[in-house]
Order: sequence, then structure tokens, then C-alpha cells
Amino acid sequence: MYRNKHAIFFDFDKTIGFINSHYGIYTKAALEFGIEVSEERLHEKPLNNAWNNWMTKQGVDHSQHSNSEIEYSKIRQAIAAHRLHEAGVESSDEKLNLITRRIVEMEYDSNNYQLYSDTTRCLEFLKKEGFQLLLVSNHVWQLPKIISDLKIDSYFTHIITSARVGFRKPHPQIFTHAVELSGETPSDIAFIGDSYSNDVMGSKQVGLSPILIDRENKVNRTNTLIPVIYSLDELR
Repeated sequence: MYRNKHAIFFDFDKTIGFINSHYGIYTKAALEFGIEVSEERLHEKPLNNAWNNWMTKQGVDHSQHSNSEIEYSKIRQAIAAHRLHEAGVESSDEKLNLITRRIVEMEYDSNNYQLYSDTTRCLEFLKKEGFQLLLVSNHVWQLPKIISDLKIDSYFTHIITSARVGFRKPHPQIFTHAVELSGETPSDIAFIGDSYSNDVMGSKQVGLSPILIDRENKVNRTNTLIPVIYSLDELR
């Protein structure tokens, strides 16, 4: 499955870690400013709809806004505002700005993230086996700090977040950037992630070897043409 590879790239969310409650952050931030919105209402619209303004044929390209944390945070606020509007939230522009700034603050806060119980022992095993490990994720500007605070940064030679690269998976640019940093050839790299469209198809199009992790046990591995695992312990 990966033994003939030199490097292994990992996604973050729902692969090695997770945010405690993404839409829970929205409801909490809104409530701090006197507005109620349920997680159920936020879930009614597809998560990726908010990225339509930056969508290209290859994927999301927000590279013109990824030159600094300040510029990227403006995008995060626009994303949050879009999702709140779709959930039926009505407020003044001033209050919406305060709510979305608070959402971004909480998205950047390491205390809102956790690792899965199998993550550290898997990374420890793969590192000892001599694999180069990289993290490649559609994530926020502060992902390197989050990974450091979760105490797993030493396992990765590079921590790559779409916020800083300017392209979101499945856009090929984020994958080719990671490959270049690794110094490996694509055929020598495995990519592990939970999203079929972003991680499997995205990595495959640039020549990486994808492995789908299905922590919710939704996929029957006998019916797929790619390797499927249900836990990172399977890599050990």
C-alpha cells in the first residue's frame, strides 16, 4: 500500500485531527453578539458554496489574497459572512464584521482542535521507518502553530496550508508545491486523506498514490479501486 514509497503526505481535518465543532464556532460567535443561529441551519447548504467566488476549473485559487495573514483573514471573514447569510442571519454590516472576525479568531485558536487517538503512534512509527512526512491541508493561516501546539510538528518536514499557498485541494498547484518541497518524485509519494474529490482525485492527477481514510466506515473497501483504511493504525 505504501511500503515502496519514500514520502507520505497527510491531510489534516478528519485524517489526523479535527476541529471540535466548526459550525459550533459560528453559533458561539454569533451568540456573543446577540444573534442565534443553529448548526442545523448552517449545515443545510454545502460547505464549499462559499468558495464559489474563487473557483476555477482546476479548483479554488485565492492566491492573490494569500500574501499575508491579514489579507487571508479577510477571505475567511467573507466565507463566514456567506455561510451566515445562507443560514438566514440578518444583521448590520458592523455587527456581521464583528461576528466574522470572532469566527476567524476561533478558527485560528489551537484550543479548538484535537488529534485522533491513533495519530501520534502512527506518525512515530512512520518516522522511525524512515518515511518523509508532510502535512498538506485545506486549512487556515495558523495551521503550523496549531500543529506545533498539538505537539506533532516534529514529525513533519513541511506543514503546508492552502491559506498560505493560495490554492485549495483538489487544485494541482498545492500538490505540486508539496512535491517540490519534498524533493521526491510523485510516484514515490503516498497521499492519505478523507476526501475522495480533494485528496484522492486531487493527488492522483499529479501522480501521487492516494489512500482514502474512512473514519466513519462509510466505504466498502472491496468495491473501490484505491486502498481504503479505517484507522491510521492500519499503516502500522
